[in-house]
This record gives sequence, structure tokens and C-alpha cells, in this order.
Amino acid sequence: MRNRMSKQNKEKILKSFFKLLEEKPYSEITIVDISIDASVSRKTFYRLFKNKENLLNTYIDQLLNDWVTYANKKNPQNYEDLITLLFEFWKRYVPQLTILVNANLSSVILNKFNSIFPQYFMDFHNQHPSISYQGNEYDSIQMKYIALLSVGSLWNAFSTWLINPTEISLSNLAALAKNNFLYTKSPRN
Repeated sequence: MRNRMSKQNKEKILKSFFKLLEEKPYSEITIVDISIDASVSRKTFYRLFKNKENLLNTYIDQLLNDWVTYANKKNPQNYEDLITLLFEFWKRYVPQLTILVNANLSSVILNKFNSIFPQYFMDFHNQHPSISYQGNEYDSIQMKYIALLSVGSLWNAFSTWLINPTEISLSNLAALAKNNFLYTKSPRN
């Protein structure tokens, strides 16, 4: 029962946090604001989260855990599949990501992705040794930076799309990303 209540309170707090982010800047949102909107006490808030930054980081960490689970389940076979998966995954969270990007928190999301994506990218590359990145061999440090360049450029395009979703369809953006991504496509016969 206690775990269920704790989960419900976390969900209420998170829902209130996103609602408040749509109404005012992140810097102006207080724990009192969140607690009142969520109909929980400040004590309950602090039992679940250390502070507002911890709330945001907890949400993004869960998002990243969901990404790893999703990507592992889908098991991409090449870089094109990997790009498709990123866009498919992000699409599932468009409402929340739009709120975060509009609240100028895009860099927080990217920094979190930067903390996990290089290892995922290197593991992916090691699991598919026949895939060559631009026809070259790179050491682990170089692959780390290739991963950062990749996720950074993809996130930059996606987060810009979140702000202006009518400029281009998401499927066209994903196709554009795949066509311009820095990898060697297999030759067509």
C-alpha cells in the first residue's frame, strides 16, 4: 500500500511540475508551488525528492532508462535503424519533451543523453563489427566523440522541431537525419 501511495504521489508531483512548467519559468517554480498543485505536503515532496533539480533529473533518468530498454528490445542492426529508434522513442514523449524544451531545459536532457549514449553507441558498434563508421576504424575515445556528435546533432534537430513542429513532418525530419548522418551506407547494386 505504501509503495502504491508513493508512486501515486510521485506521479502527481511530476504532473504538477509539468503543468507549472507550461505556466511559468523553471527558475520561478518552487517546491511550495509543486506541492500545492499536486495536493501533497512539502514533507511528502521531500520524502520523494531532494529538490526541484532532483525531480527533473529523476524524470530524465527514467526517460533514459526507458530509452535503453526500448533500444535493447528493438535491437537495431545498423546506424539507420539506430536513428529511426531515437526518433521513434522521442516521439513517444513529445508532450513532455516539448514542455521541457520550451522551458529552456533542452541542455539538461542533452547532458543526460551525453552521459549514457557514448557507452550505448560503443556497445552497439562492438555488437555489429561488420558496420564500419565512414569506412574507418576508430578507437574508443574517437567513438565516444562520434557518439556525442551524433546524439548532439540529432537532439538539436529534434528539439528544434519540437518548437516548430509545422515546419517539417517528424517522418521527413527522421529521413533527413538518416540521409545526412555521417555513416557509410552499403553500396547499392
